Amino acid sequence: MKLDIYKMLKKGLSVLLFGTILSPLYSQTTVLEVDYPSAADLKTVVDGGKLSQSVMGKSSDSITVSSIEELRAAARMSGKIVTMTPGLYIVENTMPDDVKTIFHFSGSNNQFIFEDVTIQVPTEVLAAMGPGSVHEFAGYRMDGSNILFRGGLFENTGDKKPYKSLAQFEVRGNNIRFVHSKFIIRGSSPYGYGDMYGKGSGSSVALYKHSAMSILGDNVTVDSCDFTVHAYGHGIHIHGSQNTVLRSINMEGILRPTDEIYEETSGPAFDFDFTIQYPDWMLGWPIPKGEMLSLTEDGIRAYLDGTDVNGVSRRTGTILVENCRVNRMRGGITLAIQSGKATVSNCIVTGCDHAYSFASEAVVRNCKGDAAFGPLLALPYSNKRNSDIELELIPADTVMGTHPLAEISGSGHKITIIKNEADSMYAGREIRVGDVGSRYTEENSTDAELQSAHKASAIVLNNQTICPVVLTKYSSSCTVTSPDGSVQNNGTGNTIK
Repeated sequence: MKLDIYKMLKKGLSVLLFGTILSPLYSQTTVLEVDYPSAADLKTVVDGGKLSQSVMGKSSDSITVSSIEELRAAARMSGKIVTMTPGLYIVENTMPDDVKTIFHFSGSNNQFIFEDVTIQVPTEVLAAMGPGSVHEFAGYRMDGSNILFRGGLFENTGDKKPYKSLAQFEVRGNNIRFVHSKFIIRGSSPYGYGDMYGKGSGSSVALYKHSAMSILGDNVTVDSCDFTVHAYGHGIHIHGSQNTVLRSINMEGILRPTDEIYEETSGPAFDFDFTIQYPDWMLGWPIPKGEMLSLTEDGIRAYLDGTDVNGVSRRTGTILVENCRVNRMRGGITLAIQSGKATVSNCIVTGCDHAYSFASEAVVRNCKGDAAFGPLLALPYSNKRNSDIELELIPADTVMGTHPLAEISGSGHKITIIKNEADSMYAGREIRVGDVGSRYTEENSTDAELQSAHKASAIVLNNQTICPVVLTKYSSSCTVTSPDGSVQNNGTGNTIK
């Protein structure tokens, strides 16, 4: 059939053309015509089901689906505008031909409209997936390209652990956008202890992680979406992707007072006499009291590299994060091992184990955060350099723990910490230059190893708060301006203004 895009634009309809969404904003006098495959070519579908007569009666470029089976079938087509009938849909099983996947979006050049749609995946379904190995499972597997998801609530119900660790959304395709969608993630094990009983192979307790979204494709945008993560896993984690855009995201995790763990009468904490089992150098340490523990991983996390849809391994590229809010996750915006450049602006992070961390050459502007349960800023890798960071310290409802305000290593960073009325709340909490904190320090390291891990050189710090600055013995050639906070200089060649 022929599609007159100009006529559709004049009527106020959005059109998908080779992965680009055209709207009335771009309406011009040019008339474009595009050929689409006919519906007759699409009658044979897998998944053990068939598209209903109402679906097949639609034109081939625009279809309506009203069941899980119809959505699964449409997800394998290409060049479609797929609208799901509003309502609640509950998934009862994996894909009939793939026990490692709930939905497989393998088609390309598609729009999926989920306005007023809720799709629930009970954790019992995740637990029944398999057999298979770690990294083979996904809730929504997306390896097609040029796909738009608009609207929808995608929710887990229950609290069973998945068969293997997985991401609810595995985004491997390129040019994929999520707009105005909501995600609620549940189901992991052990849950309630962070990673104090290990992660990966060799864990003292087998770990079944469950993250919200794993991004591996290029030109992926998540815009105006809400995430609620009540499982041990990341909110959004990025692996090898190029040009990732995260905009106007609200990310909510969950916290637990460590004192509450001591009330348990069964479970891993009880079995290990309330001691920590990971990392190895903290083996046997008592779980600290009087602190707040995040039950998730990081809100927005970047890794060094990843494998694309074609199986090619590459380093993670540029990331843009703007106007995002992260609350009560382990780390807020955690880009410390990204290899590309990050631009972060107009973000707020609260109630996390640490609010912000960055790699080399990051640019951070107009961002805010608290230090309620962990540092406002953590730069834990001494090989990272030349980031330009401005953060405003904001008040918290409560402050717990013995953490510093900031832990800083690396070289050539320019860091400004802006004061506001929160200053008195954090009085005495140190900004430590040449210190990456106990989490990244092995207790029995040699002095040379400690120097390599903690070193901070040629860092320019502008401390506008009343909090004290400590330049450790691992700092050198740093310049500190701190008109209202004391400065202790234990390093070499440092300048205090």
